Amino acid sequence: MKQLKCSQMHPQHGNLVINLRFSGKYLFMKFSKNNPQENQMIQQLEKKGAEIVERAGWLRINMFKNQDLVKIGNIEFDVTKITREETENILFDFYKDRYTQAHFQVEEIK
Repeated sequence: MKQLKCSQMHPQHGNLVINLRFSGKYLFMKFSKNNPQENQMIQQLEKKGAEIVERAGWLRINMFKNQDLVKIGNIEFDVTKITREETENILFDFYKDRYTQAHFQVEEIK
């Protein structure tokens, strides 16, 4: 399992912190309802058909529910033909790049 902590000081919303965990095709996100970036991300994932379940303050997001061939960023792959670790690495790299581009301070948690 890989983990990212993304933080940013926002002029309207204060200190924003997003905690992400990656496990195979699942993304786990520590959820706080007052974070506009998290809410936007959840809406985008729901629109794309992701299955989202909330438990104990964490969201479990099945990124590829009922999908085989998917595209994340510039990478297109068949989730049935690559390993769990490869899927995890693709998701990790994608979100690390996206939050870095959005000017968050991104830290890998070991």
